[in-house]
Amino acid sequence: MGEITVHTRWTEEGIAVLSLTGRLDAQSAPVVQQTLCALMERDGHHVLVNMAEVNFIDSTGLTALMAGFQLAAAQGRSVRVCCVQPNVRVVLQLTMLDRLLSVHDDEAGALANFPQST
Repeated sequence: MGEITVHTRWTEEGIAVLSLTGRLDAQSAPVVQQTLCALMERDGHHVLVNMAEVNFIDSTGLTALMAGFQLAAAQGRSVRVCCVQPNVRVVLQLTMLDRLLSVHDDEAGALANFPQST
């Protein structure tokens, strides 16, 4: 098991960008899920999860992403994922979460794909 670093920044359009570094596993997933849900509940932002530095994901990591997605959808918001490493992308594809989470190759493309914030 490993640790994860979560860095949050906001774009001029009000989109929260979570940059993750490390392993998204049973040890780190609660931190990611808590951060995603707090952004939705407190601020109601669209969220982009940049996974360029995530080198591993397991089922608890997938659950954390899904929890954020579900809360966002319930509030009319979006969660997108970008910059996924090949080994993590395979997991998203095998579970078909790549279709649900709207996975983008780069951050700029993902940001351009968000609806206007209200």
